[in-house]
Amino acid sequence: MSIQQIVPVSGARLWTVQQGTGPGLVLCHGGPGLRDYLSPVAAMLSDLCTVHRYDQRACGRSDGGGAHTVERNIADLEGLREHWGRNKRSDSDISLRC
Repeated sequence: MSIQQIVPVSGARLWTVQQGTGPGLVLCHGGPGLRDYLSPVAAMLSDLCTVHRYDQRACGRSDGGGAHTVERNIADLEGLREHWGRNKRSDSDISLRC
């Protein structure tokens, strides 16, 4: 089962979905300009952890404007982490193919 939500974060409304149970894992799609395409990966992992996915600001089912910067993406992700009730971040990797 998956749970879809629209979450207000820093002046944007970000589409999110979560599935599975256990420790949290966030899958971030490439971007900017793309929408989430990682559902098949999430399905493979959902028996091991709670998988969170989202459409980045102004992509897919999310709205919001402004420049697409690494700092803004990190701030949006931090807002989502707080919404999801995750206490801490561990290793993270952001690639915009810049």
